[in-house]
Amino acid sequence: MFWGLPVMMLSGLMLWFPVFFGNLLPDLALGAAYIAHSDEAILAISAIVVWHFYNVHYNPDKFPMSWVWWHGKISEEDIRHEHPLEYERILAAERAEAEARAAEVRAAEA
Repeated sequence: MFWGLPVMMLSGLMLWFPVFFGNLLPDLALGAAYIAHSDEAILAISAIVVWHFYNVHYNPDKFPMSWVWWHGKISEEDIRHEHPLEYERILAAERAEAEARAAEVRAAEA
């Protein structure tokens, strides 16, 4: 996958400025750039689709799919497993809010 970025950049640059590169390189170069660019784009899209389908639809933990996108709710177990930093941030915010409420109650009672 490392070589994909340079291939896309160089071939895209050649396709963006065909007159410049057409005068600089042999005739075959622009055709090769077009083929390399389109083939790499197909590979990139295929990889993205495969990863998306596995992570969203075919993941054994989520099969047939995760419904978070539909209702916007995630279980505590899922957030703890998949987003531990976010879970800790939420817990810290809840603790701080509870401590602030407790301090207000103590201040009102005094």
